[in-house]
Amino acid sequence: MLPSKRIHFATIATFALLALPAAKGGCGSDVPIGQDDDTCGGIAGIQCGAGEFCDWEQNTCGIADELGTCKPLPQACSEIYQPVCGCDGQTYGNACEANASGISVASDGECDPGEGGGGQGGGGQGGGGQGGGGQGGGGPESCGGIAGIQCDPGEFCDYPDMSCGIADELGVCTPLPQACNEIYDPVCGCDGETYGNACAANLAGVSVGSSGECPSSGDPCGGIAGLECGADEFCDYPDMSCGIADELGVCTTKPQACNEIYQPVCGCDGQTYGNACAANLAGVSVGSSGPC
Repeated sequence: MLPSKRIHFATIATFALLALPAAKGGCGSDVPIGQDDDTCGGIAGIQCGAGEFCDWEQNTCGIADELGTCKPLPQACSEIYQPVCGCDGQTYGNACEANASGISVASDGECDPGEGGGGQGGGGQGGGGQGGGGQGGGGPESCGGIAGIQCDPGEFCDYPDMSCGIADELGVCTPLPQACNEIYDPVCGCDGETYGNACAANLAGVSVGSSGECPSSGDPCGGIAGLECGADEFCDYPDMSCGIADELGVCTTKPQACNEIYQPVCGCDGQTYGNACAANLAGVSVGSSGPC
């Protein structure tokens, strides 16, 4: 007798068939659609076609915007119980069953209690991507990550070690505080705003990015003198001018993290970025909308 959490392949096959229509981009969809052996995931959130899932190498689950490969969903799976933990934080009977559900494998063996996986999404798991709730057991829910998993109302996504979710790191859904004291112990939130203390940031639904006030911005940069900004800033040029004719820009704090919405822009360095935030995170001002 297999454990109660065992998922039979017949159920998986039904789930996979039900999921197939959702993988089609649909009219007007801005999400790129891949084919067999095409790349998927990444900062652009490239989707796979119907009947495919995004398979990431070395059990990475697409963290740090790593690209995966579109693979066909298996048609049937054996009943051999060799449990794996999927990138959605759920335990599957074997790797085939995870793949048949449109999920790449995160690790061998059952998921640890509270394990959130990699928040698999943006890779088009044949059914539009699996955000997952990160519920491998009864622990707190995961949030953020490459899938941008949202918390419930009354909670905020708290990132460990003031990481602000960079490199697609997962956070933990934490209840908003009910009230805060008036002690001024400033912190810089992950939204780039200064708060009176950590509690005040959390009350606003923001995780703390660093102790102390946020770095000041607004100093001029560029121009004929080639004025430079600080290490955590980039030179933002107005009206997408890229500093031509020795125009001055403004030193602006680099964002701590960016969403996965694909709204491509061409940076002043001639490279295409998934969105304006991604360009700014790389320290580049936007030159124009759309790909280069």
